[in-house]
Parts: sequence; C-alpha cells; structure tokens
Amino acid sequence: MWALTPFESDVANVSVVHASLSNAIQAAINGLYNGSVTVKAMVIDGTGNVGYGIPPTGTPTAGTLSITTGASGTVAPGTTVPAGTFYKESALFGFARIEANAAIDGEFNLNAISHPSPGVYTFTFNGQPANGGNRVAVAVTAFGGGVAPFVLFQVTLIGPVAGNLQVGVTAFDAHNAFTATDTGLSILVFGG
Repeated sequence: MWALTPFESDVANVSVVHASLSNAIQAAINGLYNGSVTVKAMVIDGTGNVGYGIPPTGTPTAGTLSITTGASGTVAPGTTVPAGTFYKESALFGFARIEANAAIDGEFNLNAISHPSPGVYTFTFNGQPANGGNRVAVAVTAFGGGVAPFVLFQVTLIGPVAGNLQVGVTAFDAHNAFTATDTGLSILVFGG
C-alpha cells in the first residue's frame, strides 16, 4: 500500500533518487493500472493535476468518486453521451421509497419528508445538484395494493430551500375522480 504522506523528503539538486523509492513508485503505478491496488478517493475533472477537493472545498470523502464535468444543457440536440460514459448528471442524486403514510422504507441522500395532507408529499434532499435543480430528472412510481396501479402523479420542483432541493409529489386516484390519495411510492432524482 502506498503511504498517504511523502515516501521520503528530497531536496532539489541534492538528493539522490534511491532504488527503493523508484521501485515503490513503479509498484504503486503498476498496481493502479492492473487493479491490484485501490485508491482512497478519486476526482475526475477532465483537466487533471488540479489541486482541489470536492467542491466547494476540502478533500474527497474516502471511498467516493466525483465527476465534475456535466453534459446537460438547455437546447436540443444536446451533448452526445457515448454508451458507458458517465457525466455528473449520470449519478443518482437521491431516492426514497415510502409507505402511504410517509414511513420510509429506504432512502439515499434524503433529509426529510413531510405529508401534510392526503396524497401530498414533500421530499427534501440533502444539498442540491450542481446545476441548482434547473436540469434534474425525477421519476416516481407507485407500489403496493389498493389504488397503486391507478395513480397519476404531479411532480413539482419546489427548488432549493435552505440549500436543499425540495420536490413535491401529489398522488391522484384515477378511479376516483382524480382525488388526491395516499399511496406507497418510490422517487428517484437524477441531476449530478
């Protein structure tokens, strides 16, 4: 394993590169390329050799991969994204799976949920996408018994509130004059 601090301290035009240092550098690079050595965290920025951590400041969180280049836009045709290529918008920003009463079955990056009236849910996610929520994609699906197969959803990007993205979801029962109704649901938010 490669040390997270300098292997040795050298002085320009004075120090001699020792065989042990040269061998250690080669072993570390070879290990990265052949997959036998891991990295603590990685930032992919399309530039390389930039001395910064994950925005806004700091070092990458251990065990994470951060992609800083986006491909979203406001006109069509947009950027062509080859299959298997990841941009920051490719990442899941957050998700939640809830019961009809807003009890959480599972979540990722969810800060809070409110359920002020029948069929009305507000999801607050930690932080906001890099583009401020202007170009996010939201998918909502119903599950469970009762009216779940006959539900239509109205999704509203409420926007950043205290720095967190809020998404409003209202569920309507298509077999009951489209009245707001409680239902179990899953929400996925993409946006990088």
